Amino acid sequence: MPIRLLDGVLPWVNSDRAVTINDITAEYGPASITFGDPDPRDPKTLGYATQDTEAPFLVFHFEAAEPTADASSVEAATLLAVRTDFKFAFTARGRELARKSVSDRREGDSRRAA
Repeated sequence: MPIRLLDGVLPWVNSDRAVTINDITAEYGPASITFGDPDPRDPKTLGYATQDTEAPFLVFHFEAAEPTADASSVEAATLLAVRTDFKFAFTARGRELARKSVSDRREGDSRRAA
């Protein structure tokens, strides 16, 4: 299973479409551990471990789920990044949010300096 876990990571990160929490759990099953509130509107982190103590712990980071257009339910949370060992890989959505966060911080710093 460790090879399967690791081999499948890059396609998720490099996908042109939004990968959701449902895609990951359909592929890998229930997480070994879930960090975050169970409410789907809150960000989540799913961690996968195997019985092989030499295999890396694999972590999927998701943003908070958005309400559907009619607000009757929520969309599945979108994958932002994947982490294994000490390597971190952002998805296209994760890179977009990271750039926005840096830009917002710089803008806030320049307002405070003025």
